[in-house]
Amino acid sequence: MLARRQAPAQDTRLKVVTSGYVAFAVAREIGGEKINLSMLLPANAEPHSFEPTPGTIIAVHSAGVFIYVSPQLEPWVKDILPSVRPGATVVEAASGAAPSKDPHIWMDFDNMRLMAQTVEEALVVQLPGQAQTLAQNLAKSNEQLTALDDSY
Repeated sequence: MLARRQAPAQDTRLKVVTSGYVAFAVAREIGGEKINLSMLLPANAEPHSFEPTPGTIIAVHSAGVFIYVSPQLEPWVKDILPSVRPGATVVEAASGAAPSKDPHIWMDFDNMRLMAQTVEEALVVQLPGQAQTLAQNLAKSNEQLTALDDSY
């Protein structure tokens, strides 16, 4: 008798796609196991000059949330925003941060806390039943950032 192959279980978690590592790290801290997280930029890719591929467009279109840092850091994002599907959330994580000529805005701990808050708020919109967990993850992230800031 032939053995039947079972289809792998479908991941029902919210699909979150990030532009690069900084957005990925923030989303991982806040969303944790509640999200299915992936990143567009391959290892060692330059975030300032990345060239989107058809796979990039497909990944963004399939996401429930797309997170990027800012147009200053990732100018190519403007080219893929039209591929975001209706009902999905687009998050410019650095949108609440103080204006800066330096696109590496997360290097300031206050800006990093604002980015984490922005990501948490967007995830709560898509995962209202997880609001308490997401708030706890944000609080833990802020505690770690404060401790790191204090150590400097």
